[in-house]
Amino acid sequence: MPKIIKKKKQRKPKIDASEFQNIMGTVTERLTGRARTVAIAGGGVLVVSLLIVAIFFYVGFQRRGAERLFYEGYTIYHGMYAASALVPAQRSTQAIEKFRKSYDKKKSPMPLLYIANSHELAGRNKEALEVLDELLSTFPSNDLFVPLAMYKRATLQLGLGQMEDALKTLEALYRLPTPAYADLALVEMARLLADMDRIEESRDAYETIKSKYPDSSFFEEAMLNTEFGGAAEEVVSPEKLLEDATSTPFSPAGKQ
Repeated sequence: MPKIIKKKKQRKPKIDASEFQNIMGTVTERLTGRARTVAIAGGGVLVVSLLIVAIFFYVGFQRRGAERLFYEGYTIYHGMYAASALVPAQRSTQAIEKFRKSYDKKKSPMPLLYIANSHELAGRNKEALEVLDELLSTFPSNDLFVPLAMYKRATLQLGLGQMEDALKTLEALYRLPTPAYADLALVEMARLLADMDRIEESRDAYETIKSKYPDSSFFEEAMLNTEFGGAAEEVVSPEKLLEDATSTPFSPAGKQ
């Protein structure tokens, strides 16, 4: 009687830390362009593409040291599973603990960005700024996270009423070697300068968008604010024009 040949179960190959980092590097490099698009469409950070990277990879490697701790912090931060019963202040505190432990195990800018986000979740914007400064000083040449941290830094500074500081941060963002966020920085500078009644400087920022970034999503806004008698005291955007055009005396937007 012929022997029955048993098929051996094939074990899934283990992926060591270096291979994991290579995978992360490849994917984040491919998604860098998408991050810029999402930032523009949504008004900035928190960048959805980074969240996708975090979910897809950190779930798969949640049992592996720093990645597992990051994933635990991520679920708490977003109120997933048992954390859904926690108020934002509790989620913030618990998430920060996980993110900090993840960072201590493996130095990476992503946990720092989420620590800043967690402080913001609880209304601790000053503490969030301190963590972003830590990220920028520790990883000054990271082309993916530095622009994101700078943009978030500017939005937090604006929330604290630090308009001059926010303007300086946006100028630094514009001058980064990585040009992906240059037009975004310029349009935010133009809007902020207009709010500060620095109309000519606002116009100059819009003119730079027109001359250097003709394919920018903000080109139409730049045209609207420079072609018709110079920069307006109130920034005009395509969205605002549409709102004005569709409002009537009987609609909420046009009601007197």
